[in-house]
Amino acid sequence: MSAAPKRRDPAWRAHAPLLVLLALAAPLLFAFVWQDGLATLNDDSVSYLTLARYLGRGEAIVVQWAGLHAHFPPLFPLALLATGGSENLRIAHLVVAAFGVAALVLIHRFAAQQFGRNLAGLIVVVAFLLTPTAWISLKGIMSESMYLFLSLAALCLHAARLDPAQSAVKPTATDWVAFGLLLGCVYLTRAAGVALILAYALHAGRRKQERPCGAFLREQDPAAGMQRVRE
Repeated sequence: MSAAPKRRDPAWRAHAPLLVLLALAAPLLFAFVWQDGLATLNDDSVSYLTLARYLGRGEAIVVQWAGLHAHFPPLFPLALLATGGSENLRIAHLVVAAFGVAALVLIHRFAAQQFGRNLAGLIVVVAFLLTPTAWISLKGIMSESMYLFLSLAALCLHAARLDPAQSAVKPTATDWVAFGLLLGCVYLTRAAGVALILAYALHAGRRKQERPCGAFLREQDPAAGMQRVRE
């Protein structure tokens, strides 16, 4: 009598601890930012909201302001405009918190990719949530959480599909286009995104220089030579 085939656990079970953590953290994060006013006037919240209104209705007083002071990238103000956050401060705060919660998923994913275990990703997320910055940075109507989400999305995609050191998958043109779009979105969220673009350019240049050396070493490998003879 043949043995009964083993039942595979549903894929979600591997991520059950993260789902539990999100179920606990997300309501707390949303409650923390829930308010119908600004947390402070000493940050760039007013500037982002004003730019969002300029991109939307283009009121005369806003147009005058934008011509002199609108030096912020447009993607976050467009997100406020699309969701109604440019007119409703509660919605604006929720948009910021939503990107913060989504970033937790990608923090877990990226850490799990780098350390090779979901448990490592969970530990990193918990450590992140224990930092004051993880909470205080969500109080303002600013682009930090969106920037973190998009940056991690680009890094996760690169690790999963484009980096031969971490992935055996052959990247497609769609993968490269998606990666390029994510890098562009990072820069359109915060000007500091140019640092990620430059970092990737340096990384790609370094790998390009190492590749000929690696190919030369493989050619000198007797085992590789014998394999070519057999083929």
